[in-house]
Amino acid sequence: MNESLLYKSAIIVSIVGLILIFFISNSIEINDTTIDKITNGETLDTVKLVGEVVEITEKSNVTYLLIAETKEITAIAFSNNLSIKKGDSLEIIGKVDEYNGKKEIIAESITIK
Repeated sequence: MNESLLYKSAIIVSIVGLILIFFISNSIEINDTTIDKITNGETLDTVKLVGEVVEITEKSNVTYLLIAETKEITAIAFSNNLSIKKGDSLEIIGKVDEYNGKKEIIAESITIK
């Protein structure tokens, strides 16, 4: 097979693949959830949660946020450079994990509302 043809085909397939990934990624959306659904085991994936900060605990490079909605859940952020204070309303996107028999959220993104 001609090297030039193979090279052009590879470029075209790569560009088409990138365009498809772009359009597919725009259609992926993380649904809002509640703490009740997380603690009852209904959700085990990436979640988006809105709640109020009840307590903040900072240790070395980890910040533990106790978030309240109708129930409470701990959100873990691997940073101490957060400008969050008690009473702030947050939108947290992260993965649900279990530690010592309790559900918690490993935060990937935190936005103050």
